[in-house]
Amino acid sequence: MTPGRFTAIVEKKTKLTPNVVLVRLRLAPAARWRFIPGQHIVLEIPLGKEILERPFSIASFPNESRHLELVVRLVPGGVASSFFEKSRRGAAVTFYGPRGNFKIRSAQRPLRFIASGTGIAPFRPMLYDLLEIRRVGVPIKLAVIAPSVQEALLEKEFCARALRHANLEYTLVTKLDDYFERFGAGRGEDIYLCGGVLFVKDTKAILIKKGVGEESIYHEEFI
Repeated sequence: MTPGRFTAIVEKKTKLTPNVVLVRLRLAPAARWRFIPGQHIVLEIPLGKEILERPFSIASFPNESRHLELVVRLVPGGVASSFFEKSRRGAAVTFYGPRGNFKIRSAQRPLRFIASGTGIAPFRPMLYDLLEIRRVGVPIKLAVIAPSVQEALLEKEFCARALRHANLEYTLVTKLDDYFERFGAGRGEDIYLCGGVLFVKDTKAILIKKGVGEESIYHEEFI
């Protein structure tokens, strides 16, 4: 998966919540695009005479070679937010990638994924790869921390996948502490975290305090 520089066009933007969109990009037919589930791209955003760079986790499925999807939170005044809000269908987008070492290390032990907000993005291709392509049989738990069902990203998709796969358990909770009280800390599992810096820091601290070895915890942080 040698990183390269690619140009794609905006094919579709789908609102997941009032302030989060799923952006679907279409790559050129000649592009050789492959990635490891969990990796990210670095988007180039023109701003006057400058080019700003912003990382985004890849949210598309790993068997898609012509398309790339990103989960984008629209933050008032945000550089990337403004860029995608102004980008109409057919607009050109340039990025580097794939990059990063956030990936499934092994599928030999039970797996647990805990996401907050747009931190669900890298877990989407990870779960697709595990369940639909590799068809692993180990127990897999996906927990999404969100204020409400309406703010849980891709809720219907993950619920449908859990119905199709008996080894996938999907849970939506509004408070992190409540989640661990109900479902335990995950000893004997490999645990993957993704979300804001404070979310990852707090979750990791709780897990270690509850006896989970730090070597079993993997994470990706958003600034």
